[in-house]
Amino acid sequence: MPSNADLKIQIAEQDERLRLTSAVEGLTNKQLGDLLKGLKEQPDVGAEAPVEVVEDEPDVGAEAPVEDEPDVVAGRPPHTIIDGKALTTKKGVKADGEEVKAEWLSGGQGMLDHWVALGYVAKN
Repeated sequence: MPSNADLKIQIAEQDERLRLTSAVEGLTNKQLGDLLKGLKEQPDVGAEAPVEVVEDEPDVGAEAPVEDEPDVVAGRPPHTIIDGKALTTKKGVKADGEEVKAEWLSGGQGMLDHWVALGYVAKN
């Protein structure tokens, strides 16, 4: 396994490619490795996403598809990204007021608490 210093250098290179700033201070070697893996999985900034063409028209009387995760109806979600900050999660890069959940982070609730303490995530 690469050293923490090597991982931090690689994370900085990925941050530059993605135009992000990742907080790496206080992270363990495993957490740094997980963060680097997540950053490497992200497409380059400005790269076009593949376009999916849908041929079929939905039936007029058909029910709407059920979403995997319900939207928060009243108020804001429990945890959101601070404006001007971004985090790489299992659900992709989340930024500027978007919801983030512990299960979306490689370190779970401990990592969510870490990002709250660093000022990247707001408790609502």
